Amino acid sequence: MRILIIITIMVGIISLFYVNQGNGLPSDLSQPKLPPVVVEAVQAEIRPWVVSESFVGTVKSNNNVLLSAQTSGIVTQVHVTAGQKVKAEDVLLELDSSEIRAEIEKNKIDMEIADLELNRITQLQKKKIVTTSEWDKAKASSKRAKASLKYNQEKLAKHIIKAPFDGTVQINDVKAGSYVSQGQTLLPLIDNRELHVDFIVPARLNEALFVGSQIQVKSRFMRDSHSAAVVSVNDAFEKDSLNLIIRAQILSETELAGLTIGDLVEVSFKHNRDRQVLVIPEGAVNYRSYGENVFVVGADGVVDNKFIKTIGRMDNMAIVLFGIEAGERVVTAGQNKLYEGLTVQVKPPRTYGH
Repeated sequence: MRILIIITIMVGIISLFYVNQGNGLPSDLSQPKLPPVVVEAVQAEIRPWVVSESFVGTVKSNNNVLLSAQTSGIVTQVHVTAGQKVKAEDVLLELDSSEIRAEIEKNKIDMEIADLELNRITQLQKKKIVTTSEWDKAKASSKRAKASLKYNQEKLAKHIIKAPFDGTVQINDVKAGSYVSQGQTLLPLIDNRELHVDFIVPARLNEALFVGSQIQVKSRFMRDSHSAAVVSVNDAFEKDSLNLIIRAQILSETELAGLTIGDLVEVSFKHNRDRQVLVIPEGAVNYRSYGENVFVVGADGVVDNKFIKTIGRMDNMAIVLFGIEAGERVVTAGQNKLYEGLTVQVKPPRTYGH
């Protein structure tokens, strides 16, 4: 009797199960449906291969001189101090010139007397009172007096040191009362408004840089960079390294803040290679110990995990050698939620690259 009751109960349970199946009742009523994962994705595209290059250069001034003494003497006056800005022809310092100035005064008097004598002899020669020989001597005396005056005036100029161009006086130790010898360095003078940068590049870039090429110059003390134009490319390679020496003029009409003569600066520029490459946003690439991969979203919204090989960077884009094709959509945001076969919803992407 007990066995019969148990069998009856089991038959009832099985019957109830098949009845529910027949009524089409869902078996997963207890499992709520989750919303699709939202990701950002962009298409892989073909672009010209633009390469960024960076080198170290040295800042130099177009006008940068060490003023030296053209004659020996004692410094009597120093009119400038270190850091002072001067104009062209401003007097910077003077050497003792008292004897020369006295000679010049004597030369002026001699020239005046010689001119008066020449005028007198000329009038007499017209009247045939003096000979031509006497007139020639008077004329020679006048020329000699003028030449002596000019000679001493040029000697005086060597005792007065003037600025050859607008610029800034640098640190110097010359003081009034110092004795200086001919050829001794007196004052460094530079013009910070006109600067150029010299740098060296490998010979492989001989077609990427030419006169007129634009580059960027930046020092560690500057927030922004300055533009510069290549003005000179040496025709011959360096003998040992086969490098090119480049000079670029920094384009600015005002004094360049943040740049000092002798500074080491970063010189950067871009150039095109004769090649088209496949690029994707760098953020789309997942770097693993076993390789690089991206998540690709198909037309049906299903995610596919693909392994790729990158060979470089171009701005904020990765250059892909193989693994995906142009036009495929790669996920750029939300990769941490993904796995192969998952269906996702793609929202409009942000802008990548230039």
